[in-house]
Parts: sequence; C-alpha cells; structure tokens
Amino acid sequence: IVKWLRSDLLFPLVTGLDRIWRTELARILPELLSLDPELQPPPPIINGRQRRRLFEALAHAVHKLQKPLLLVVDDLQWCDQESLEWLHFLLDVDSTARTLLVATLRTDEIESNPLIDSLLLDLRRAQALTEIPITALDPSQTAMLASHVAGEALTATQAAYIFRETEGNPLFVVEMVRSGRHVGVDEPDRSKSLAPTPELALSLPPVIQDVIMHRLAQLSTNARRIVDGAAVVGREFSLDVLQGALAIDEDALVDGIDELWRCHIVREQGAVTYDFSHDKIREVAYAELGAARRRLLHRRVVAALSTVHAADLSEVSGQLAVHYERAAMPEPAILSLIRAAQRAQLIYAYAGAFRHLNHALHLLTLIPSALRRKELECDVQMALGATSILPRGFAAAGVAQAFARAGQLGRELGATQQVTQALAGLSVHYLVKGDQLRSEEHAQEILVLVRSHGLAQHELVGDYLLGATSLFQGNLGLSRYHLQHAVDAYQPVDVARYLATYGYDPGIAAMSYLPLVLWLLGYQDAAFAQDRAVQQILADNADPHNAIFANSMAVVLFQLHGDQENLQHRADRLIRDAAQHGAVQWEAHGHILRGWLLAMQGEAEGVAEMEQGLAHWQMTGAMLAVPYYLTMLAQAYGRIGRHETALEKVAQATAVMNSGYECWYQAEILRRKGDLLLALGEAPDLAERAFLDALGIAERQGAQSLKVQAVQSLIALMQQQGRHLAARELVADVYAHGAGAYGRNGLHAVDVVIQSVQ
Repeated sequence: IVKWLRSDLLFPLVTGLDRIWRTELARILPELLSLDPELQPPPPIINGRQRRRLFEALAHAVHKLQKPLLLVVDDLQWCDQESLEWLHFLLDVDSTARTLLVATLRTDEIESNPLIDSLLLDLRRAQALTEIPITALDPSQTAMLASHVAGEALTATQAAYIFRETEGNPLFVVEMVRSGRHVGVDEPDRSKSLAPTPELALSLPPVIQDVIMHRLAQLSTNARRIVDGAAVVGREFSLDVLQGALAIDEDALVDGIDELWRCHIVREQGAVTYDFSHDKIREVAYAELGAARRRLLHRRVVAALSTVHAADLSEVSGQLAVHYERAAMPEPAILSLIRAAQRAQLIYAYAGAFRHLNHALHLLTLIPSALRRKELECDVQMALGATSILPRGFAAAGVAQAFARAGQLGRELGATQQVTQALAGLSVHYLVKGDQLRSEEHAQEILVLVRSHGLAQHELVGDYLLGATSLFQGNLGLSRYHLQHAVDAYQPVDVARYLATYGYDPGIAAMSYLPLVLWLLGYQDAAFAQDRAVQQILADNADPHNAIFANSMAVVLFQLHGDQENLQHRADRLIRDAAQHGAVQWEAHGHILRGWLLAMQGEAEGVAEMEQGLAHWQMTGAMLAVPYYLTMLAQAYGRIGRHETALEKVAQATAVMNSGYECWYQAEILRRKGDLLLALGEAPDLAERAFLDALGIAERQGAQSLKVQAVQSLIALMQQQGRHLAARELVADVYAHGAGAYGRNGLHAVDVVIQSVQ
C-alpha cells in the first residue's frame, strides 16, 4: 500500500489532500512531514476510531484520482492483517468507485492468513469478486505461454520438452524458457549442465533447481556476488543494508542490481528496495553458498541492519534474531527474539510473540555455558509468562509454568529481582485461579524480598497484590492500606516496562481496585472520585492494556452501586476493547456484567449472555469472582421468576466461596438467599436468619455499603410482620455507627432505609 501511495500516479494526489488526511498518512509516509513543515506528527494509534481515520485517509488518497484505477497485489496470502482489513474497507466504503483490485493468491497457503477467508466471503456475498483459478496448463496452453515468453514460436519438439519437464506449471514454464533451456533440445546429444547441488533442502523439484542454478550461472561475477548477499538478507532487501553487508562501492552495487533486474532475477519495489522475482530463486542462491560464507554474510548483515536502523533496533529485532542464529551466534539471537516478542506484545501480535519466545527456548541448547544458559532461560520464561496473560488469561497453566520456572532459575542464580518478578506473576495467577491463600503467601514473600534487598521499585507490586488478596478475603481495611500505598508510589511513566515485566501495570491495577474497596467500606463519594482519577490518567497516558483492566473494575463498581447508565457505557467499551486486543478473560467479564444489566431491564437474553460469559471466564481457568458472578446470576434468574434455579446459583456461590476463601461478597450472597427464600414462600425465620448473618458478616468486614443493603432487606421483612419498633431501632443503630463514613451517596441509601420505616 505504501508503494502504491509513493507511485508517480498517486503521490502527487497525496500531497494535495487536506491536511487532516495528510496528517494521518504521515504515519506510513513520513516524508510528508518534511514536505510540509506545518504538518504535525500524528499521535500513536490507540483505539479503533483512530485506526478507522487512517483507513479513511488511505481511501481518500486512492479515490482522489477520479478515474478508473487498477491496483495489483501479488501473493495476497502473505498480506498482513492491517493491509487486508484496509483492502476490505476500501472495497466497502464506496461501491461506486471505479477501482479494480487484481490479486494473486496461492490457495494451498491460504491457511497462513485466515483473514483472507472473511474477505473473500464478503466479496462473494456482494457479488464483487471474480475468481480465476490457475490450474496446470495443457500441452497447447503450455506451448502458447512458452512461445510468448520466448518471443518466438517454439518447435514441436521444444514445446513437448517444456510440457514434459514442467507438467504444465506456469511458473516452471516461464523459468525454463527464460533460462533458454528449450534452445537446442532438438539435438539428441545435448547435455544438462549445472546439476543442482544445494546444501539446504529445498522444496523445488530438482529440474527447477537446475533451471534456477543455470540462470544464476549466467550472471557476471559482480551480479552473482550481489545476488548471494541479497539472498542472505532476505526476500526483500534495501540497497543500503545490502551495500553495508557486502562492503561494495555504490557504482558496482547499482551495476549489479541493474543486471539482476534485466535478467528478471529481482524486481524493483521502491526507490532503494528490491525483492526476488520468486523466492525459490533466493533459496537456490542461498543454498549454493558455503556454510562458512553464509555465516560471514549473516554477521555482516547484522552489522548493516544495526547501522541502518540504529535509531530503533526494535523495528528489526526479528530480522536480527534470524541473522544472529544463522551466523552461529545464539546468545544475541535469543536476546533479539525476546525484544521481538516484547514488540509484538505491544501491538497484540501474540502468535508472533509466542513463536519468538518458543524459538528462543529452542536456541538455549546452543549456549555452552550452563550459568549463562540459566540466565537467558530465566529472561525468556519471564517474557513468556508476561506475554501469555492477556491472550490466555491470568489463570492459564502456561502462565504458572513460565513464572514458576523463572522463579526456580532466579533462586538458583541468586537473582532476587527476577525471583520477585516471578513471584508477582505467580501471585496474580493464583489470585485469579481462586487460591487466595497461596496468592497472599507469594505477595508477602515479595515484600520481604524487596525490603531486605533494597528493591524499592518492586514494592509497589507487592502492595498491590496484598491489597487485592485482602479485598477478596474480606479484609477491607488492610486492602485499602496496601492499595493506597501502591497508588501513592505509582509513577505512570513506565507502562511499557511494567507490561514487559509483569504482563500488566500494577499501578493502574491498584488504582482500579481501590474504588471497589472504598465503595464497600461506605466511602462512596471517594470511590467515584478515585475512578475519575484513573480515567484521567488513562486519558493522559493512553494504553489499551490499562484501559481494559480499569474498565473491568469500573463495571463492578457501577454494578454494585446500581448505576445502570454508566455500567452500560463501560461494559460496552470493555467488550469492544477486549475483543479487539484479544483479552479473552476480560471480554468474558464484560459479557457477564452486560448480561446482568439486560436481565435487570427485563431482557431474558441477558441471562444467556451471563451464562455464556461465565463459561468462557472459567474456560481460562479463572475462579476469581465466580461467587460474585453466581450471585448476580441468582438475581437475574429471580428477576425472570425462576426462583428455584436462582437458589441453586446461591448454593453454588457459597460452595465456591468456601473452597477458595473468597468471602468479600459473602454478605450479599446471604442477603440474596434470604430474598429468594421469601420469594419461594419458605419460613420467614430462615430468611431472617440469612439477613442477620449477612448483617453480621458485613459488620465484621467493615463493608458498610453491604451492611445497609442487608438492613434494607431485614427491615422490609420486619415491616411485613408488623415489627415496626424493631425496624426503627435497627435503623437508628445503622445510622449511628455508619453515617460518618458513607458520604453523600451512602447517606442517601441510609435515608432511604429511614424513610421506609416512617
């Protein structure tokens, strides 16, 4: 797409676009900034709206031509996701545009890019697709193609030879004729020269290897040197990297490239960029190099890439890893793979990140020093654990395995910082898995380690984790202490470092949990003020990881408070962002909360959405918050009149709570149980017992907001029984012991209770 825009046809039109569109296009055409000094660099793309604006800018550039336009894409199966999605957008945005897209596609490689299936399906539905399958040619078609490439008619013997050797494969036909292999076949004593002797196993049939080797043998010494170097660089190569790798003067480089271009060995892709006309040519050229020569050239390519991309080596970290490995330099290859994985993680390319890290583990066997091998594996395992969190969920087995191995290696190495980071990963894993005590144990160990070894920068994560485990165990006062300590220590400037180290940002996590604790304690005004503070930080330091986590906590806050409007807004945003960035666990969480909202609004499908969301949540291995979810489900089933099912959900919530020590919502579980017993016509004393137990637990936990709700249910029962004096005494006690804590919103809840008995 960038090459299209830089073409002589479209680039003048690009420079004539309105400034708003040129600003967007400067993301991929940085030269626009130098052409217009007043043009401001565009901000990073952090959401779907900005991404759509870039797509619109690209479409404006193409459609500005205002006349029929032919766009050609070779090897569509290798297109990246963004390019495919923009092509889809371009073809959808204006059906009246006179644009024809012609693409070649290898159907046997389509599985490498599943997005193509979606694109083709939509185009077929819109009747906007014409498919021309290219099958093997028959003898007459082969002769026609061969004659066209040769520029002259072939004899019957020549045509038969070409068909026999190629079996009608168009590529093989073209390559054989271009090499002149058909010339002289009428002579019975014609000998085959340059039999293939590649050192690497190639997928090409031997006859085609022979064809390509014959073409390469016809090159001048200078051109052959250049093609060898280019084969080491890769399918596509830039002249500056190639020149640096070969240490060749510019005139010789240009002469050699021109010769390769004339021989159809390479083709021009830009002002200084070329690629091989077919990758098999590159493979054969590479295979003909001796092993020592290949290693030397790979080392030189590393040096050239490092020089050309010195401003930001992370852009080429994946390429560097390949060249380091093939240069027999496994240690820098492993380090480059880790950097490549971290870069992939930041743009949510998780499959690529896992490939990099798993390959790094494979390369560890090449490290001769046992000590250095352990150090490198510790780094790889830490990166693997952090990378796994968002796409697989905190509770996934792979997360625990990676962090546990990293912790083991860290202890063997005496590397306290790595042990601390591994413990942080394990603590979150067990927290989300529902093992509160084990999570707390790891969090306590973190604080002991960082305080005894002077690692103050890691104390924040220990406080966050103890705050989280204390919350879910119902120790709200201690939770508030640790979370506030973490919030006070947080500096929102190291988001990338936090994500690479832990897979999440512990500072934002602490700030996001704190509103829940404040609300439960009865400080409801402070809770919503804290939520606004989190949103302000996210606005100033936008990061999708942090936004997803913050919204996942905010929807719980608004659900607890009964703020349906804000719950709807945040849940929709959470589901959208989580789906876009592959955060499967938080997407499931969003569906549960949104389903509850729909159920409370009388929509029966809300219950189904909750059930499906809970199933997906547990599929990740997560058990955290399951008692809370089941209690919400009980409320939803009660809302549609299925009280027996609702009571079963309460029983399930109680069982899960007792198995994992997650008791923060115990008071509300008991209150819902009492409400359902009354709805089923059970003895009122059983319901009253549940309400009193809820009240007692809320008091012990200091959960003033849940205490008010328990009192409301208890008073309603007392009034039904005519026990008005007892109800008034209960209200007076609640007001006397909690009024100072509630704030404006909490006092309103108390006032409602008072009015209900007046």
